[in-house]
Amino acid sequence: MAVGEYVVLSQNESQVDHEQKEAELHLVQKKSSLILWAIGIIAACSLLDFVSLAYIASVPGLKLSTALPFDKLQFLSSYSHLDDVYTTEGIKASPRDPIINLPHVLAQVDSSAPANVQYPYPKMFSAHGGMIPFDERRTIVTPQISTVAEFHVMDYGMENCSLVLTIPPATNDTTSWMFDEAILLDVWALSWDQSIDTGRLSWNTKPQRGEHLGTLTMSFDTTQQIPTYSCKMGTYQNFEISCRTGPCNLQVFGNGDVDAVGMSFGPLAG
Repeated sequence: MAVGEYVVLSQNESQVDHEQKEAELHLVQKKSSLILWAIGIIAACSLLDFVSLAYIASVPGLKLSTALPFDKLQFLSSYSHLDDVYTTEGIKASPRDPIINLPHVLAQVDSSAPANVQYPYPKMFSAHGGMIPFDERRTIVTPQISTVAEFHVMDYGMENCSLVLTIPPATNDTTSWMFDEAILLDVWALSWDQSIDTGRLSWNTKPQRGEHLGTLTMSFDTTQQIPTYSCKMGTYQNFEISCRTGPCNLQVFGNGDVDAVGMSFGPLAG
């Protein structure tokens, strides 16, 4: 054979076509088997889920778990085991003066407009980033309007608490009218242990009243408080202040530039 010459080999074209078709058919069958296996696995998992849900529904008292609200999530206290030191070692805590705790929420609800939401900061000013509320705490009580106050107990060992109402001295605007009869304000603990959503707070949606904690007298230049009670660190304390008797017309406004007038919270050392 001369160098560089090619020899044509004889081939059976029909045989080549047959082999190609067999290879394609084998590939299709393999893909079909995989699809059938996948469908079978999905059907088995779905059946297992259905049986599990049916079993859970049939067991009395067994409920599906739901997401906990943020306020209900447990957190690791940085004061762990200090209780053991004070109780078992006989060590007494150092005396501490009361702490003035300003409210997280101080908003009004109106029985004459039970569906209306009164936002806690009606006065705002416009800034580059949007509308910013003035730091103005409003304590208002009338025969129709109650004030809802929320406080958060955050200090370890300061777990004897009392709600405090401070009414400033009379001014030229207030001396024109005086109290002809005693005006009494009721303080209620609200049956709610989470933070209050002020965006939905109205007379219809406010938490129910729980224990009656005390009665305060509306009088100028006074600071009054209800009896102290135990308040656990990390809890929310929610109150409602309402009119009991007399021509209630309490409107006290406080801000960060003056003393804590209006509603405040006094955690004391335990």
